[in-house]
Amino acid sequence: MLYVVAGVYQNTPKLPTYPTGVREGWACLGMWKIVSGAALVVWEIIVSADLLHSLVGKLRAQGSGGTLVANIILSPYVRLALVCVAIALILRGISEIRKSRQLALNSKHDEIGKKEWYETPEYDLTSRKEPAVEAPEEPAAEETKPEPERIVTNVTPEYLATFFKEHLAFQAKTLVAPFIGKWMKVSGFVDDVHDYALYSMVRLAPIPRQSASKSKAAKLRNVIDHISSIQVRASSDQKKWRDRFAVLRRDEKITVFGEIAEVSGDSVTLVSCEIVEPDES
Repeated sequence: MLYVVAGVYQNTPKLPTYPTGVREGWACLGMWKIVSGAALVVWEIIVSADLLHSLVGKLRAQGSGGTLVANIILSPYVRLALVCVAIALILRGISEIRKSRQLALNSKHDEIGKKEWYETPEYDLTSRKEPAVEAPEEPAAEETKPEPERIVTNVTPEYLATFFKEHLAFQAKTLVAPFIGKWMKVSGFVDDVHDYALYSMVRLAPIPRQSASKSKAAKLRNVIDHISSIQVRASSDQKKWRDRFAVLRRDEKITVFGEIAEVSGDSVTLVSCEIVEPDES
């Protein structure tokens, strides 16, 4: 049994020399338990020797008390219990010694890690310099995309609507396609203003709705011409021009400059419109 204990002890990692602490306590406690277990094993060997039998004979000669003690010493149950206790103490001692070795290794790793950290150039204990903090990079300035070039055409709404009056709708769309996306300037009278969630729209007519003449025939003729005229729907999503549209009056004459977006037989739609002031026209 002692040879087994010695072999297990030799196979365990050697304990490094560290200051006294918890791990040394575990090691001492483990060694004490191994020694105690080995002592019980030695005792069991002595019990089987002839020398012990002579001692037991002397105890039995002393009377009933000595006989009881001798019977307890030689009882197979007691001897078996002592052997079990000895084995348990030895195994427990070996476990505690290994635990102390593990604690020692962990402590060594911690000390090595601290040493490497203190020796890093980012934190020098001798000069007490804090790690250099890099200044945050300033975000690159967003490149402003230049506005696309405005190609201006000098056609009139009536000219564009003529394509739909003289050709089929399919053919007319092909003919007006080169004008889509171009810019044009249109003058007219305010017929109505509509405000939507994303944009505002002004509807322009080439003639005012109300005729200045008092003649009924002239007024009737004016209504017919107004209904049959080519209207321009000028819209804008910019707040500046939406606010400007909101204060227009009916039959007020204005000039708008916008991008051609759609053409039909009775109207022309302009987007991104701006109101051209009289001195700019």
